[in-house]
Amino acid sequence: MAEELHKMVDKKVVVMANDGRVFIGMLRGIDQVTNVILEDVEERIFSPNEGVKVENYEVYLCRGDDTAVVALYSDERDAETDWRSCHAEPIKPIVH
Repeated sequence: MAEELHKMVDKKVVVMANDGRVFIGMLRGIDQVTNVILEDVEERIFSPNEGVKVENYEVYLCRGDDTAVVALYSDERDAETDWRSCHAEPIKPIVH
């Protein structure tokens, strides 16, 4: 897995944490325990009653044991969705 993550360094990625939070940002580094360092980060907060809220961070560290998914992000694909009008239940935590 780490080898594939190294190929994504300096590319925009989406990260889903085990608690269901979703982060989008530039992957700047990973380490031997798969901690993920993101820069220029947008956290998307889902709600069933209102559109997706966004929190911005300069840098975010997602601990390796709290990282469920890391995938390449597509600006073009993302632009197809109006996130402000998207209502959804928050993603449930991942249980191992």
